[in-house]
Amino acid sequence: MVVHTEIRKSSPFAAITVLVMIVILFIGFYVMMKPYAILFGTLTSDSKFYQYTTAEECRTHGGSYYDNICHQLPARALSLIKTSRNTWLITPIIFVIGLILWLFSAVMRKDPTLYEGMK
Repeated sequence: MVVHTEIRKSSPFAAITVLVMIVILFIGFYVMMKPYAILFGTLTSDSKFYQYTTAEECRTHGGSYYDNICHQLPARALSLIKTSRNTWLITPIIFVIGLILWLFSAVMRKDPTLYEGMK
């Protein structure tokens, strides 16, 4: 059984694919980060809650009282917001590193026509 395959070099296609995916990723990242930054700044700013000095007064105005300070969010919610922020910041970097590694593996792949016996 003889299988006829057409051999093509895919390096330029791989490079263009990686560049387009990186551009799409960072355009989406740029568009998404502005509303997320506004939301993060709004939810993590405790400036209007610092004026409440007692736990009862803090809870009356919708705050959470811990560390002898009135905060807008409970400690667990605040740590979750900070963790998700760090995740959103590191994810595109990891994805781009993966794309670049894929590009190098696609480019460095040997052309099957170089092997002896291939026709």
